[in-house]
Amino acid sequence: MAVRDDLQWLIADLDSILSQSSTLFDGLQPSDRESIAATLERVRQYLASQQDRAASSRASATAAQQIAQAVLSRLDRRLSDWFELLQSEVEQLRQQRQLLIAQIQQQQQQHQQSVTEELEVLAQRCNEAVQQKLSQIQSALEQQSLDSQPSQLEQFERLQEQSNRLLLSLDSSFRSVFATLEKDLQGYYDSLCQGLERMHSLGQQGEAKFLAYVRRLTQQIEGSSTQSLQSKEAELAAVMRDLSEVNTVIYPPLPEEETEEIQTIAALTDLIEPNWQEEATKSHQEWYLAVDFGTEGLAAVLFNRHQEQIYPLAWISQEGEFCSRLPTEVYCQSSNETQKLYCFVGEAAKAKAKEKTGIFLENWKENLNLTSSPANPVREALKSLFSMLIPSEAGAVNGAIVEAMGLPEESFRQVLKHLEGAILSCPTGWGKPYRQLLRETVLEIELVQSAEQVFFLEEAIATLLAHVSLNCVAQTTVLVINAGAIATELVLADIPEDYRALSDRDFRLESFAYGGSAIDQDILVQLLYPQWTSQLNPSIPRLDEEPPQPGEPDLQKRENLRWRLQSHPIGQSFLEAAKLTKMILQQQEAFNARLGNCQWGVKRQDFSEKVVLPYLKRLESAIDSLSIQMGKSAGAIEQVICSGGSMQAVWHVLSPWISEKLPNAIVIQNAGATTEPLVSANWRQMHDLSFLDRTQTAIGLACLPLFPLILERQ
Repeated sequence: MAVRDDLQWLIADLDSILSQSSTLFDGLQPSDRESIAATLERVRQYLASQQDRAASSRASATAAQQIAQAVLSRLDRRLSDWFELLQSEVEQLRQQRQLLIAQIQQQQQQHQQSVTEELEVLAQRCNEAVQQKLSQIQSALEQQSLDSQPSQLEQFERLQEQSNRLLLSLDSSFRSVFATLEKDLQGYYDSLCQGLERMHSLGQQGEAKFLAYVRRLTQQIEGSSTQSLQSKEAELAAVMRDLSEVNTVIYPPLPEEETEEIQTIAALTDLIEPNWQEEATKSHQEWYLAVDFGTEGLAAVLFNRHQEQIYPLAWISQEGEFCSRLPTEVYCQSSNETQKLYCFVGEAAKAKAKEKTGIFLENWKENLNLTSSPANPVREALKSLFSMLIPSEAGAVNGAIVEAMGLPEESFRQVLKHLEGAILSCPTGWGKPYRQLLRETVLEIELVQSAEQVFFLEEAIATLLAHVSLNCVAQTTVLVINAGAIATELVLADIPEDYRALSDRDFRLESFAYGGSAIDQDILVQLLYPQWTSQLNPSIPRLDEEPPQPGEPDLQKRENLRWRLQSHPIGQSFLEAAKLTKMILQQQEAFNARLGNCQWGVKRQDFSEKVVLPYLKRLESAIDSLSIQMGKSAGAIEQVICSGGSMQAVWHVLSPWISEKLPNAIVIQNAGATTEPLVSANWRQMHDLSFLDRTQTAIGLACLPLFPLILERQ
């Protein structure tokens, strides 16, 4: 305001001087007077322009302030809507949980009442029948009482005594049966309540994570044209990160269960007799190491052939977190001074990847099948991953220590130095380049001494061997369906009377390249992306090329889609949203969310019809092919073993589908529970055998030495 007033005063003074120029400059020459007057006029014009510019600047500042205020108002409304949506969904979940608990209690009461009534009716009928029979016998005896002999009277007394004992026995049996049923019902109710609590917690976690990803996706796709709006969106992102941290407190995380599992295992380990080290050193030639190298994780177990016992490997972090499957993420970073390549594995890799100065590798297993000479970072990553099987400095660098559950540390080290063999999983149809690369890696880290000690086994056959060995299955026809991240493998087998005589002629293999990764792509292409297209910013590239067919391998199209998503600005966010959608639909029938100003949602029914059913058609074709090769009908299959990390996503449709297609088969999902001597006695004390489920394929690999006819073909 002071600057404006000064300019006005100066302009007024100049006007006054210019108006009196004819008298003020009388003593000067005419040319000088004109020069001075022109100069003063230019000064006046300049001051006038500065005055106009100051006024324009004030108007611009006012307009910018109004825009900023409008943006803040919009963000406040958006944030308020998200809070209301989150609160309403939490309240709906709480009401659903209360309703489920009430229904369970009502069903339990009805079941208990019906059982009690049936037992009372049964007891009454038995009493009536016995009394009627006794009355008939007594009447017959009374009619013949005059002619009866003393021996007949004694026989009648014995019969009456036996009847009384029978009644007492029936009464005792009924009481025992009723007490057992009541105990079973109570156990069923407690177990179901625990399952509902866990399902509710998982659903809350899944929705919280999904909402966080949708919010991040909203920030990425809503374009902005002004610097002010970008800064406000950055502030919103910071607020949402704070909200995510709050959500983490609201929804209890799973690692607490893993911590309890660690404590249980530690307590069981203390029960091991001290002579294990001596036994281990006496029978080094009987030990095998089985490694299940999966797309997303690595699991391993030690197997003692002499004692026929397994010892799973686990990785314990510095924070005490327990991990039965080591994540296969690897971060490679070279030193500027020595040019040496350093690799970090698992959680350490995710932490180092934030530095963005190296190479982060994930889902890289499939690339190993393409060439026997991959790039140096990939070879080093593979070596670093397998080095985590050995207690060494590699574990210390990555912040995780490997242990063999049930073996002292020194015995574990001694066993690894004298292994009879290493058994590795291998997808069906993967040939020499892949096997040769893994064999060289195992030899390089000195797990075994010669190439002849490295064995390979298909993952589906490993699942079959685990089921047969752990449960002593014999003389039956078994179908195994193993759904992994990149492929689905099947094996149909006739188990002989001596199940350890199982050989190649007793089973047939089939596989197709469709698994969890392809399911994620189909969820994105079929369910999510069509709803998001109208909300995408025009500057964001489209995924408009011809998509792969749902349920089909379509290798070329899927590889093109994967490449486009990797190079897309928010392609990884798309895939993360698809994975979270898959997880949420395992827990509930439908969910809704907001993207920009658009409300959208996904139903489990749509997922089943557009993604799962095409997959089942492809699966049916593979089962029919196996049945023809083995000369078996659908009714001849007596057991179906379903395993693999992708099985849970399609289980709600797959289970009834198998029951309809294979009516005589018993369906078993992730068969890991057993009471046979193959599992260490210490592990049998654990009520939760989910650890064995997560290492099922590795256990099957370890059982390979028990099947000499299959081992010989290696």
